[in-house]
Amino acid sequence: MRIKKIFCALMALLFLFLTCSFVMAGEYQDGLYSQNACVFNVEYHKMVYGKNETAKVSPGQTAKIMTAIIALDYYKSNLNSLVKVSSDALKGIYKTTVLDLKADEEIPAIDLINSMMISGANDSANALAIAISGSINSFAKLMNDKAVELGAENTHFTCPTGLDGKDAYTTAYDIALISSHAYSMDGFLDICNTKAYTTSKTNLSDSRRVFTRNYLISSGTTAKYYNTDASGILIGYTDDSQWCLVTSPKSGSFKYVVVCMNCKESESINVYYDGTNLIKWCKNSYSVFKVLDSSQILGSLKVDLCATRNQISVSSETDFYAFLPTDYEKKDITTELVPQSETLTAPIVKKQCIGSVRIFYKDQLLGECNLVSNIDAPLSEVKEFWQSFGQLITSNVAIISFVVIIVLAIAFFVIRYLLILKKAKH
Repeated sequence: MRIKKIFCALMALLFLFLTCSFVMAGEYQDGLYSQNACVFNVEYHKMVYGKNETAKVSPGQTAKIMTAIIALDYYKSNLNSLVKVSSDALKGIYKTTVLDLKADEEIPAIDLINSMMISGANDSANALAIAISGSINSFAKLMNDKAVELGAENTHFTCPTGLDGKDAYTTAYDIALISSHAYSMDGFLDICNTKAYTTSKTNLSDSRRVFTRNYLISSGTTAKYYNTDASGILIGYTDDSQWCLVTSPKSGSFKYVVVCMNCKESESINVYYDGTNLIKWCKNSYSVFKVLDSSQILGSLKVDLCATRNQISVSSETDFYAFLPTDYEKKDITTELVPQSETLTAPIVKKQCIGSVRIFYKDQLLGECNLVSNIDAPLSEVKEFWQSFGQLITSNVAIISFVVIIVLAIAFFVIRYLLILKKAKH
C-alpha cells in the first residue's frame, strides 16, 4: 500500500511538471486585462506574442519613449548642455505631472530627460522638444520621421508628452519597435530603472527630487505590484490611452520588451499584472536551436555533362540556428532548394556553392544558407562535344545557313535543268 501511494505521488509530480512546462512554453495561454499587447525580442528583432498588436490606439505616455530617443541622440555629445525653458513649454499641462519648471530657467538636458522618464514630467518633455526643434509641432514631425525610420509605420505623434491630441495614434507592435530601439541606446535603461533622482540647482530653482511612478521596480509606495525581475521602462495613464506599461525582464538568456496598452482603470492597476505575467512567460518561451546541420544531405540535383553521374547530393554550407518557441516541432521546419540555374552543368567540385537553401518555420522564412555539392562532378568531354554539336546544328545561324544552302541548291538544279532543256531544243 505504501509503495502504491509513493508511486501515485511521483506520477502526480510528473504530471504537474509536464503541465507547467507546457504552459511556460509556446504561445501565451492566459488572458490579459490589457486590450493590446506585444512581446518583442530585442536581439532577434522578432515579435513572440501579440494581442491586437496592430490595432490603432492612443499612445498616451508611451510617446515619451520617442521623446527620450530623440533627446538622447540630440544631446549625446553633452547631456549636461543647459536648456533654456520656453514659456510655451509650460502651456497645456495644467493639473498634470510636472517638474515645476519656470520660464527662462536653465537646466541640464539630462535632468529633463530623467524627470520625464522617471516621474513623467510633462513640462520637461515640452522643454526638450522646443529646445531641439523650436516648437511642439516641429518636434512632433521629428517624432513621426523617426517612427517611420524604425519601422513604426502605423504611428502618428502630435506632441512629446502623450497628452493626447485626437490625431495621435500608434499600435502595441509599433511601441515595441520603438522601445526595442530605445532599449539598446546607451544610458536609456539606467534612466528608466532609477527609483529616485535629484536634479541640479538652476538659475531659478533649488534642486528637485523626483521619484519613479513605476511600481514594478519600486516598492516605496506599495509592494503590491513590485517585481524583482522587472526592468523599467515606463508606466502611465491618460483618459484616451487608459493604462499603458512598457517593461522588460532583468534576467534570462534574451532581451525582451513587453508592451501592454489600453488597460481599463479599476481598483487595481491590472496592467502591472499583465506585465509581470508576460515577463515570466517570455523568459521561458523561446530559445535558439540548430535547425539545419551542414552534414545533413538535403537532396539531389540533376547535373549535365558529368562523366560519372547525372545527379549530385547537396547540403547547406553551414549550420543554421533559429530563434524559435521552446516547444517547436521538427516537422514544422522545411527547406527549399534554390539552385543557381535550372540546369547544373559539370564540372562541379565538392563544396562548390551551387545555389541557396531557404529555411522555413510554418511557412515563415527564417533565413538562407549557401547550397553546396557534396561530391565532385567531373566534365565528360564527349558529352560536351555532342552537346556543342547539337547546339550548333540547332542554332538560328545553322538553320538559316541550312535553308540558304537548300535554296541555292534548288536554284542551281533548276537553272541547270533549264540550261540542259534549252540545249536539247537546239
